[in-house]
Amino acid sequence: MIRFFRLGERLFRWPHLALFVSQIRGMIQQNMDSAIRLLRTATWHVVAVWYLVAPLCAAVVYAVLAPARHRAARRKIARVAEAS
Repeated sequence: MIRFFRLGERLFRWPHLALFVSQIRGMIQQNMDSAIRLLRTATWHVVAVWYLVAPLCAAVVYAVLAPARHRAARRKIARVAEAS
């Protein structure tokens, strides 16, 4: 999640924000409205980066797993054919 947060900062040219749980709590205690706006924007940046990265991850997973899935399907077809 933090990596996506950092990538979102770069993608949207936002200044680097060092956010820790204690800082988030402090922000909320000081000014809840601005904290919510800041965190909402940061969350949308994370979502945007995820939308860009997820299809690439899915393609890599498919490319890695597809050959094994095809081998397993061929073995099953061969077993069914032998049993018939």
